[in-house]
Amino acid sequence: LYRAGPLRRALVRRLFSKVDRVITTDGAMTRHLMERYQLPSTAIRQISWGVDLELFRPATRGERVKLRRALNVPDNAFLIFSNRATAPVYRTDRIIRAFSFAKRERTNLYLIVLEGHGHQASASFRRSVHDLASRAGEWVRWLPGTIASSEMREYLQAADCVISIPSSDQRSTSVLEALACCPRVCLSGIPAYGQLRRDGFGFIEADCGDDNHVA
Repeated sequence: LYRAGPLRRALVRRLFSKVDRVITTDGAMTRHLMERYQLPSTAIRQISWGVDLELFRPATRGERVKLRRALNVPDNAFLIFSNRATAPVYRTDRIIRAFSFAKRERTNLYLIVLEGHGHQASASFRRSVHDLASRAGEWVRWLPGTIASSEMREYLQAADCVISIPSSDQRSTSVLEALACCPRVCLSGIPAYGQLRRDGFGFIEADCGDDNHVA
């Protein structure tokens, strides 16, 4: 919706004219729909995703040590976890390039990337990011497919930093889970994440280039 061309915007307006209520997950999307598509506030209902805070919580020091050993993470590694699917919208290629660049200065960096399903990513894109990762050798690990919530929690708790830098997003469950589990969460500067900061969540804002604020 943020980067839609004229034809797509016209189609979206036509669809909106036929619905009784539009549901968004954050204020940034609500404002966007009101400004670009002239939807009245009475036609929009904002409902944030939530997470189970008994499941998604910070691990104790002892729990983290055990988790990292169980996940075969080197003891001296600074673990970065990319918890979004491998797809252009999540800029997986940029994450891997940045990791390879940073690793020249900090050799103990370790990256785990979620492959994921359900997001459009061409075979050529997936090949390209796997090729990028292969250059970093054993310091990049892929998690194939999707993983259960309990397993996701373990990777989030074991990580030193979680990274999510999409070009477009709303209030994502994946981001909320990361904020609940990990002391360092690196996010792009899109409006939805700015809303999280205003709501009291702390995170590191990544400079993702010219399209950092496209969403």
